Amino acid sequence: MAGPPSRLQAPGPAGVLAQSCEPIKGAPPSKEIEMKLAIGILAVLVVVAALLAAPLIAHRAQPWPDCVSRIVMVKGPDGAPVECVCLQGTLSTCFNPGP
Repeated sequence: MAGPPSRLQAPGPAGVLAQSCEPIKGAPPSKEIEMKLAIGILAVLVVVAALLAAPLIAHRAQPWPDCVSRIVMVKGPDGAPVECVCLQGTLSTCFNPGP
């Protein structure tokens, strides 16, 4: 009897039919699903961390004073006032205030 090959093999020693172990098509392996899930969670954590860090970084940045006149007074790095000279609307140089 030469027919099409069968997925079932001859009965084993205990009379149990052995079946071939072919993966089901269309169902990805569980390790692939776990890897995609881990990468997705990691991507979400990176985005959340970036969103939380942006305001903190922006808050720490010292904004430059507006050059509304030729000389402006600002706080220096130590908190003491300093005089700054503006040229063409751009902060040029700063020095300790005085006569």
